Amino acid sequence: LDRVQYEELEQFDHWRRLTNGKQQYQVMILDVGSMIGNDLHLSALSLASEFIANQDIPARAIIIKSKTLYRLSRRIVHSQRLIDGTIQSPENLKRTCDPAIVPCVGVSEYRKTIPFFVKQGDDAIEV
Repeated sequence: LDRVQYEELEQFDHWRRLTNGKQQYQVMILDVGSMIGNDLHLSALSLASEFIANQDIPARAIIIKSKTLYRLSRRIVHSQRLIDGTIQSPENLKRTCDPAIVPCVGVSEYRKTIPFFVKQGDDAIEV
């Protein structure tokens, strides 16, 4: 793209030099796998957070090439949209190593989401 400036680094450690200083990036594009060797969602988010923290004025968007983050995003159900009815809980949820995830704020909100997922006869635990 003619709108993109590419910077090639001799060593990965030098990325801080590019993100710290007068140059402020509106958009950051991160290829996490090539940077850290693994594609783990917490590592990807941690690295993105470090890029954000290193900017005086944060970017307005970060594009992250990460298969695990993509898969995680497909599993997240927005609690407020679930409660207000703008989305429905996923149908035919099955037990899997990739369950639906419903992030909530406050006890009241997360308790309001329980009826959407806990069905009669289910065993549930609140920790």
